[in-house]
Amino acid sequence: MRKRWRGPVLIALSIVVGTVGWSGTVLTLPVAMVFPLLWAKSPSRVVAAAVSGGYFLAASRGLPQGVATFYAADLWPGLLLWVMASASFVTVHAVLWT
Repeated sequence: MRKRWRGPVLIALSIVVGTVGWSGTVLTLPVAMVFPLLWAKSPSRVVAAAVSGGYFLAASRGLPQGVATFYAADLWPGLLLWVMASASFVTVHAVLWT
């Protein structure tokens, strides 16, 4: 049973690490250093990709609204940038996982 829960727990922890580490509080920034450990402990490439995706999406959660504000545009360009940037981040981390 322990192996069955390892992937979902790592994914949930990566989301927490991304949210807390990049919350805007300087004192919580060191929490982001846990991400490489979670990624390295992933039991498979798919879980490593999900860990990376969860971390990136949580850490960059303000990106869509920031893009919309900066360009005075709809939310859609920001969402597109958010998804494309996260896809790039996940692809690199999935390919490099061994």
